[in-house]
Amino acid sequence: MRRVVYTAAALISGLIAVAVLLTLFNSNEGRSADDWDRDVNAAVIQLARDYTLPVTEARPQTVICEHVRPGHSVPECAKYIEAISEHSDSVDSIKDRLNYLAENAPQGVSAEHRHDARQMADALAILTDANHLIVTGWAESDDAKWQQGWSRFEDALTAMGQVYQ
Repeated sequence: MRRVVYTAAALISGLIAVAVLLTLFNSNEGRSADDWDRDVNAAVIQLARDYTLPVTEARPQTVICEHVRPGHSVPECAKYIEAISEHSDSVDSIKDRLNYLAENAPQGVSAEHRHDARQMADALAILTDANHLIVTGWAESDDAKWQQGWSRFEDALTAMGQVYQ
């Protein structure tokens, strides 16, 4: 009987400790606007490191893949589309992080800065959609998805540019 009581007490203590840690982790108390700015900047740097750089490095110098028929045997474009596919998940996770930061900004973060974080997250949502259409269009040799994906890609670039105006 004592063993059951001790086990139950240990479980309850463990659950309380986890709840406290989660509350502290998710809490913005004690976090400053500077901390928030650092988190947003870290997300932007992560986007550059985990998506922009590897995808840009894979982009062919001699072929404009947007003008190639999807699924066509162009090895340079196949490598480029593979890079987009491999690194697209990072865009989605950074979008989620920026949305979280925008919704949970501590006191002292201006409405304008929260709005900018939301705008960047919205631009990344467009980029996620574009990447999916590009990769699917290539894999399925679907010209409509392929063209729509590149159009959405341009929309994402425009939306990102608007964040920094």
